[in-house]
Amino acid sequence: YQRRVHGDFQLMSLFGKLKLIDLYKKVPHDLTEGTYGGAILSISCTVIMFMLFFSSLSEYLSSVPMSQMLIDDSPSEMKLQVIFDIRFLKVPCSLIYVDSQDILGFSAEDVQD
Repeated sequence: YQRRVHGDFQLMSLFGKLKLIDLYKKVPHDLTEGTYGGAILSISCTVIMFMLFFSSLSEYLSSVPMSQMLIDDSPSEMKLQVIFDIRFLKVPCSLIYVDSQDILGFSAEDVQD
């Protein structure tokens, strides 16, 4: 019987040590009394949150989807210059190439310059 009591004491000591790493500790009841300032702040924050929620909801519900298509009338010889700098460490240049394709299907393979 004495041995079991000693084992329970060690177990209780282990649980006591676990409480030391508790990140969500409870605040004692005597420190949680409400104040008028806290009530006003809570009500103000709640009202602001509801206003933001309902304004976002009304904006979402009142939006009208729109489709628009623009035709590019620039000469087809003009090309858009895209500059990018990518470094591949420990890969020989002979194995690296760039292919491009536009929305109309024009493709260029092994683009350089």
